[in-house]
Amino acid sequence: MTTFAEALAEHLHAIRARDIDRFLATVSRGPDVRVVGPLGTWIAGYEAVEKAHREWFATGDWSFEPQIMWHEGGDWRFIYDQNTSIAGTR
Repeated sequence: MTTFAEALAEHLHAIRARDIDRFLATVSRGPDVRVVGPLGTWIAGYEAVEKAHREWFATGDWSFEPQIMWHEGGDWRFIYDQNTSIAGTR
């Protein structure tokens, strides 16, 4: 069993490497998988997430270096938080 930190690291490494099989191994195949894409688009369901990422990984004009936490004064602090609205939700 992996820890949360290990699972997150594997997921992010797969994205940076544009390794679709490695990425998909980190994604739930359950009916509730969701991704908020560019411009707040909502991608729902495993097949749609797979298709979107296959297309994204195939384009070579991007890089991915997420940094959502920052080590500051001995503590971890959020430096990025996505709050994109999704049409049809509260």
